[in-house]
Amino acid sequence: MAIQIRSFVFVNMLSFLITFSLFTASMAGTVVTDADGGDFVPPENYRSLNASDPAVVAVGQFAVDEYNKASKKAVKFDSVIWAAGQTFGGNNYEFAVVIKGEEGNVAYRYSAIVLDKKDSPRKLLGFKRSV
Repeated sequence: MAIQIRSFVFVNMLSFLITFSLFTASMAGTVVTDADGGDFVPPENYRSLNASDPAVVAVGQFAVDEYNKASKKAVKFDSVIWAAGQTFGGNNYEFAVVIKGEEGNVAYRYSAIVLDKKDSPRKLLGFKRSV
């Protein structure tokens, strides 16, 4: 049983790393234009989500809050400007979001991957400032 659990954890972590890599790589290819004129493409197997949906905004705020806690930074959340998600294993969701925020009164975009599982707390899997 311990081997099965370790294997499951390894496969999931590998999946998340690949997904985050694809997400950040997909930022270069473009099809959907956001309100700020930036273009974004959902990672493969993700579907576009309404960036102003309160549930999506909560995911974006969560990503910024968790990043700030872990990094001791002070990114100020402004809005979600693009979002996509995928469902797996029933009620488990993985969100890819592009966030508009500020660091030291300078506006930046950040990309984040958030895991939202039915039976465990939300988890920030990746967060980075877009160039």
